[in-house]
Amino acid sequence: MSECRQPYPGPRAARRDEISVRLSMGASRAQVVAQLLTESCLLALFAGTAAIPVAQWTLNLIASMIPAYLTEIIQFSLSMRVLLFGAALALGAGLFFGLFPALHCTRSDLASSLKGQAGRLTGAGLAPRFRTCLLTAQIALSLALLVAAGLLRRAYSISIALILV
Repeated sequence: MSECRQPYPGPRAARRDEISVRLSMGASRAQVVAQLLTESCLLALFAGTAAIPVAQWTLNLIASMIPAYLTEIIQFSLSMRVLLFGAALALGAGLFFGLFPALHCTRSDLASSLKGQAGRLTGAGLAPRFRTCLLTAQIALSLALLVAAGLLRRAYSISIALILV
């Protein structure tokens, strides 16, 4: 994303300087936050659009792995309802995960940023703690999803075995 939470300082400092210039030229904080949220949402919608062929490919792969008589019973296709839900989910993720960095980027010290110094962000002590919490939550959710996928696969293989017996 093009916010100022990039892992290497080059684009981060340039983005901070750009935001400082916009704020000093008279743009309100709300306008800058709206611009950053728009960028975040567009990126999320592009990712959601790129996920559609992957979802279709995955459905085709699953359909090719199950027995032929089950493909007649179960239809593997993407419906419009699923696509709209995916678009809404992508837009919601863009808003949710773009809001904190956008608010954080617009709280820079204008004078030090415009002088070419590093510019210390206000509330910098809270940001690393929040990022650590987000990372911990992401790892916990990933682990829970992996366990759920393993259990679902096991239940699926047991149900297929029972059907074939």
